[in-house]
Amino acid sequence: METLPTTILEFEKRFREEEDCVVYLRRVRWPNGFICPKCGHVECYELNLRLYQCTLCKKQTSVTAGTIFHKTHLPLAIWFRVIFSVAQDKGGASSSRIASQFGLPQKTAWLMLLKLRTAMADRNELTKLEGIIELDEAFINKEARKYQPEPGTETKILVMTEEEHDHAGKIYVQVLNAATCANIRDAVEFATVAEQKHFFKADGLHAHHELRRMGHGSDMKPAPGKMGVEKLPWMHTFVSLLRRFLVGTYHGVSPKLLQLYLDEFAFRANRRFGQTKIWQSLIRACAFTKPVTLAELK
Repeated sequence: METLPTTILEFEKRFREEEDCVVYLRRVRWPNGFICPKCGHVECYELNLRLYQCTLCKKQTSVTAGTIFHKTHLPLAIWFRVIFSVAQDKGGASSSRIASQFGLPQKTAWLMLLKLRTAMADRNELTKLEGIIELDEAFINKEARKYQPEPGTETKILVMTEEEHDHAGKIYVQVLNAATCANIRDAVEFATVAEQKHFFKADGLHAHHELRRMGHGSDMKPAPGKMGVEKLPWMHTFVSLLRRFLVGTYHGVSPKLLQLYLDEFAFRANRRFGQTKIWQSLIRACAFTKPVTLAELK
């Protein structure tokens, strides 16, 4: 079994050439061999290292087609190094830093990072919470946002995190337009293991009682001030880390793109116990996420 790199020196040695990156991406995308995206046939002609033609329907498919790397003008070697840099930095990476580090235009680096966050968001959909779950709303204050629509406004988010004895488990974060019963129900159904009953800790907001109507167990006693921190310790810890992440690395983000930054935070937080393998998860996410254009991102 191949030992994959865990340090930057090992990474540089393993992915020294463009061919190394193409072969690795091909293995991630088709671990059991080529599968035609059009007809599902498994036999092909290898036209070159990147391009394959199905022997049945004759469709030609590039190893990057249908992935986040679709129609990219940058070498995969650059993409892989950016992915490694982003994955290994707990605080994330700004587009200005990536541009400076890799000699790229800032707009190119910005678009690359948005695409990577899209892949993270796509992968986050596979992560489901279960067991004892802390749930509450929080606010992203003006310091963590750019381009305030009105003075003093804040963005409301919903945070759910598993409580596992002496540490937190997985986390889910979502921009919340309003804390209504319908929104709480939709978020819980999306973020938790289906057809299982869970136990929620919340602060007793009216909409939180929807959890009981869904059949979940709950502790809904109001807990103002410091009592709230004691009742929902991991939820408050993550919110504090999230605010530092948004301000410290990005100096604030626009409300329109905030959800993608929340997805980046959750993707990294849910893999914090396997820090050296995050780059592998991110490449896999890129390989199975549909292409996205700048217009769609905006």
